[in-house]
Amino acid sequence: MREDIYKDLECDYLAQVEDVLEHSSPKRQQGKQLQAIMTTFERENLTCCVHLGVFEKNPRLLPCLHHLCDDCLTALMRNSITFRCPLCMKKYMVPWKGVEAFNQDPRLMSLRNKLKQAMNRNRTTLRQLLNSALLPWV
Repeated sequence: MREDIYKDLECDYLAQVEDVLEHSSPKRQQGKQLQAIMTTFERENLTCCVHLGVFEKNPRLLPCLHHLCDDCLTALMRNSITFRCPLCMKKYMVPWKGVEAFNQDPRLMSLRNKLKQAMNRNRTTLRQLLNSALLPWV
């Protein structure tokens, strides 16, 4: 199910990029629109809910499917045997392995890289990308 969410997200953002490449005439305007798409994507999908910054590396995935960066997750677990997800408030036991016990989720960063690549491609290549079976995840 989570794979479907990522594929839908990929299609949506790649379609937005394609739309800008097809319908924006001045390169300057096109660049601004593409940057706005990337900024929106990062704000909506690559932002740590604790420090509100964009993830610099693969985020950690909690069992509730919310993402946190290593530093913020470490801070939440410090000096306690339990912690709560800052978004849904679900309570978790601090694992013996600490942050390392939670899986990294490289798909979001992979999707960000695909979006950046798509912005640098011509319309034909982007259309092929959208019509393909979507690029495999990481």
